[in-house]
Amino acid sequence: MPQTSFCIKKSDRKALILDALALSSWTATDQLDCSVSFLRQSTDKTPLEVLSMSLKKGFFVFNLMNAPYRGEEPYFDVGCSTIGGNVDYFLWINLTIENGNKLIKKYNLKSQI
Repeated sequence: MPQTSFCIKKSDRKALILDALALSSWTATDQLDCSVSFLRQSTDKTPLEVLSMSLKKGFFVFNLMNAPYRGEEPYFDVGCSTIGGNVDYFLWINLTIENGNKLIKKYNLKSQI
């Protein structure tokens, strides 16, 4: 089963991410500062700080992930990132299939594939 991506309406981004955080099975934030490293590093930014920055200028994802190479069951990867700054920040949220499907239904998300 291939990865499936879903469209998030701009008007729903904040509420959807907040709901995803409440339902998450795992959450992380990190940063990419290419003047220091081309690898992402830890950050002290909270999920809400990254969300706030991403709402101004950012990228949002809602993907069904199939990870047989890691031996994991499928899960939803939801998140956002800032773009175009000296340092980019990323918010990663994993959801169970059940919780991801709840958000797909609640926000009437449509598959991009």
